[in-house]
Amino acid sequence: AVEIGTKVLAKEYGPIGIRFNCIAPGYLKSKTMLENTSKSKLNGIKKSIALRRFGDLESIAKGVLFLKDCDFINGETIRIDGMHTL
Repeated sequence: AVEIGTKVLAKEYGPIGIRFNCIAPGYLKSKTMLENTSKSKLNGIKKSIALRRFGDLESIAKGVLFLKDCDFINGETIRIDGMHTL
């Protein structure tokens, strides 16, 4: 639903120079997740990610900066999830 909304808004507002893109993050390493999820569940999640690790805020920020810097991307959803396969 978010991806479709992004495309609709991009098409609607693109002609006036407003771009719409979406970041779709995967599992991020956070204090809350680590404290509230069992080790076995965390290991299972890691195994479902091709890179076998959790993301971090720096990875998300790099994706946001990429979209900001490239002014010819519009209506796209960028997955920053290490290729999560669940």
